[in-house]
Amino acid sequence: MTSTLGADPPRAATTEREWTLNVSAVALFIWLSRVVLVVIPAVRNPTTLSLSTDDAMRLAEVRDLLHGQAWFDLTQWRMNVPFGLPMHWSRLIDAPIAGLILILRQFLNPSMAETIAICLWPMLALLAAWLAIGRIAQQIAGKKAGVIAVLFGAAGAVVLGYFSPGVIDHHNVQVALTLWVLAFLVDMNTRPDAAIGAAVLCIMSVAIGFEVLPYALTTVAVVVAFWIMRGDVAAPAVRRFGVTFALAALIILVTFTSAHERTSIACDCYSGFSAGLALLGGLGLAASTVISSAPQSRLRRAVPIGVLGLGLFLFTAVLAPNCLYGPYGNVSPKIVEIFLSRVQEVQSPVVNAALDWSAFYYGYVYSAVGLATCVLSVFLVEASKRAAAVTVAIFSAAAFAVMSVEVRGVLFSVLVSLPGIAVFLQRIIERWTRPGWQGALATIAGLLMFSDVSFAYEAAWGRELTQTQAQQDAAARADSLSWYCFGKQSVAQLARQPKGRVVAFLDQGPAILAYSAHSVVAGPYHRNEQGILDTFDLLTNAPDVGAKIARRRGIDYVSICRTSFDYSYYLSQSGPNGLLGQLMHNRVPIWLSPLHDSGPPSKDVVVYRVLRNQLPR
Repeated sequence: MTSTLGADPPRAATTEREWTLNVSAVALFIWLSRVVLVVIPAVRNPTTLSLSTDDAMRLAEVRDLLHGQAWFDLTQWRMNVPFGLPMHWSRLIDAPIAGLILILRQFLNPSMAETIAICLWPMLALLAAWLAIGRIAQQIAGKKAGVIAVLFGAAGAVVLGYFSPGVIDHHNVQVALTLWVLAFLVDMNTRPDAAIGAAVLCIMSVAIGFEVLPYALTTVAVVVAFWIMRGDVAAPAVRRFGVTFALAALIILVTFTSAHERTSIACDCYSGFSAGLALLGGLGLAASTVISSAPQSRLRRAVPIGVLGLGLFLFTAVLAPNCLYGPYGNVSPKIVEIFLSRVQEVQSPVVNAALDWSAFYYGYVYSAVGLATCVLSVFLVEASKRAAAVTVAIFSAAAFAVMSVEVRGVLFSVLVSLPGIAVFLQRIIERWTRPGWQGALATIAGLLMFSDVSFAYEAAWGRELTQTQAQQDAAARADSLSWYCFGKQSVAQLARQPKGRVVAFLDQGPAILAYSAHSVVAGPYHRNEQGILDTFDLLTNAPDVGAKIARRRGIDYVSICRTSFDYSYYLSQSGPNGLLGQLMHNRVPIWLSPLHDSGPPSKDVVVYRVLRNQLPR
């Protein structure tokens, strides 16, 4: 069966009477299977949970909330001790996790309730993401495409780790919200009320974290383009979006934003300034649909939008010029040098390819294939669905552009492209095969060819051809050791000591908060500027400099995790005369004493007690 590309296919080609599977039911069935496979074992053996730095920090935040910390106080008082660290995170993530724990506590002991909650929470985000992916594809190309999209989601090797038990950081929730924003935008062409959902979820996602700002701007751009291209036909939906966007920005500001940020100008988190921009922008967009009339040309509809955009830009340039440089516009160059420049997830995938080409293949290359299929699908779908397909292609292009700058964008880039891949595959199958066994075989072949897990297997075969088994084992061991400092075992000896204040490498800081009662000077957060600088200076300068910092901050312990990502860098900066260099050669200054207790010390962690009476004045 053949057909002209881009033309509406014959009615017989699109009938789906032989297809009885419900897209949401398929997603739910696969999700329940995954819960059984990964959540139940993790709950039975919590020691297998591996929390990243941000996961451990989130757990500490949730516990603080449950222990009575004020709703509008997002300061982490046990970090940057004794001053505290105002976090740039949101209660929009803390609250549901804490609520889930409280519900489970009605039936289980507190420890088990917490374990189940942090195992189940990322799985809920995964289900939401799969449902959105299936819905988008179904709206464009029917049930078959929706089911194929869900299957592609279930085979997303590079992204499933973001939804593993214990991954309670906010990125998985943000991508689920972004996918639902896209789903609502696709619906907006035929259902104006869908614009309300798109606006609310867009603001929520931004309030959780500014990593999604490019996707929020893409959302606004799509809505604006919808208005400019279609005029009064689009006016009801665009007006709903603008008003809801403004109201949601204000409501979230007063209900979920910390008291400090509510009246601040912050470049790295949702604040009074960003809410003001959203309020003005939303109301301005809604107003443009009123002042522009149907007979006006597209150019005349675009002019008020351009004036509005210019006004918002000038508003930002006057009040917060540093924010034009991004969320790290206010960060000092020294912090960029010793911290941000070495964070792997904010580097480009090309740089990371030198470290792991296989991840580059099933991440970046797969996303490039996904973007290409999203673009091609625009020419394959029915004319009535073309605007929806264009919307998916635009989002895929935006996500790919972000990932080309920061490798952590792979989560969005892969998942946003899956509906486009599914639509492309389904339309090719409809046009070039007959229903029945031919179509079924073509679907299976397409799933095998275009699923991310196939790309992952190809990368694994490539590693076997280019690396010896010893090299592969060494790489796996290095990866395992790099995670050691994040875990409970690395803190075990320290946790047995009386409560105190600790200096440790940045990536061990959140683990100390999560697995002990201690406080820490620093963690891997750009707002922790003075804590990062003091930790760096204490460990890399001469011992007398470190002694002054220890006295000023009232430090009780110094913990050295030798498998830390920071270890080799700090050691190179210390040299033989810095504190770290001297400790590694067993030259311990008089104000430190190696910690010995009844428990077995770790060979990878050395803890020193600070002898306050020996600190020079």
